[in-house]
Amino acid sequence: MTPDQVRREVIADLGRFTHDPLGFVLWAFPWGVQGTSLESEDGPDTWQREQLKALGDDLQVDPFKVIQDATASGHGIGKSSQVSWLILWAIMTHEDTRGVVTANTEGQLRTKTWPELSKWYSLLQFDCLREMFVLEATSIHSTEAGHERTWRIDAIPWSERNTEAFAGLHNAGKRVILLFDEASSIIDAIWDTASGGLTDAGTEIMWLAYGNPTRNTGRFHQAIVGRFRNQWRHRMIDGRNVKRTNKDLLAKWVETYGEDSDFVRVRVKGQFPRASSAQFEDHGSTSRFRASIKRRRISWTSSKAFINAASVSGVTGRLSAKYGCLSGKPAQCVGSPDHDRTIGWIGKVQEGMRTCVSRTRLLSSQALAPGWGWRPCSGWPKKVRRLPWSICVKIGWNLQRQACPKQPGPS
Repeated sequence: MTPDQVRREVIADLGRFTHDPLGFVLWAFPWGVQGTSLESEDGPDTWQREQLKALGDDLQVDPFKVIQDATASGHGIGKSSQVSWLILWAIMTHEDTRGVVTANTEGQLRTKTWPELSKWYSLLQFDCLREMFVLEATSIHSTEAGHERTWRIDAIPWSERNTEAFAGLHNAGKRVILLFDEASSIIDAIWDTASGGLTDAGTEIMWLAYGNPTRNTGRFHQAIVGRFRNQWRHRMIDGRNVKRTNKDLLAKWVETYGEDSDFVRVRVKGQFPRASSAQFEDHGSTSRFRASIKRRRISWTSSKAFINAASVSGVTGRLSAKYGCLSGKPAQCVGSPDHDRTIGWIGKVQEGMRTCVSRTRLLSSQALAPGWGWRPCSGWPKKVRRLPWSICVKIGWNLQRQACPKQPGPS
């Protein structure tokens, strides 16, 4: 066949996949072909096939119904590959498609999302596809004369100071695709601005969000388990159920951190953390503590001891306990915020104050950022044991104090 004949056949095939993204992915790449990097691969993973098929089914039923689809997952399940396939399918199967791809940071876009797209672009098994669409540093667009500006998908880093960059993505009567990579860290203002581009009638509109569920607040959280969940098709993917993940490493993480730890929930199971990024105790523990206080009829304000600090990663702080007018030796932050160490250290402080420990409870603790560690300094004044004061724990610059019941509080 001549190059022109091949080109005509490829264009005819592309028309068949306008509403069939799974078919396009299986057709466009050399799955199982010897001598290629995909020779040992048989196609997309199960979750990827299911999502691609669901998108195709939606488009075939009603192509002009807005599609909103969110995927939370652990590490290494192939989210960036899925984003790349959707970019290539969307732009190659519908004339004058317009789209925007963004991520949690510009670095994510530049060093992960776009290089992954470049990898799959180079793996296209028909050279004419690369002749019809050119991949550049921050965009992929048609080479057809007069369509360079109207048939394109751009990588645009978001900025809190320039949310308007996501406004005005209108393409009436054509196709619009909006892709959020590592969506958990994209601020609500960007989501709100982007939603303004969903209003064109008679237009194929797809908004897809992917990411590790690192935060239990924000629009990504709300799209999957919060107030917007009925507006989005959503899923949470456990990395242990995906064929391309390192199962031995995931098993070690589970063994080290615990099946129900926030580390495993976020990085393995694809579930949102119970605690916020600036909190030691999760919401469930705090709720149980409140119920316990109520049952025991203990004064709420006189029963809480807080540990507070700004939620700023990389800041060295000092952790010290203060009993009335006496202060213990400080503990130095040595590296990276560790929940168990810090709580254990506070436990030692409480143990040293036996007369107060039954009346003072640790309600909640605010830490710097997940992954830090605190090293307790040795020794506490023995005379501290005789002081029935509440524990007033200070991290760096931020201090809140509450006295024990029926005891004079620190000034």
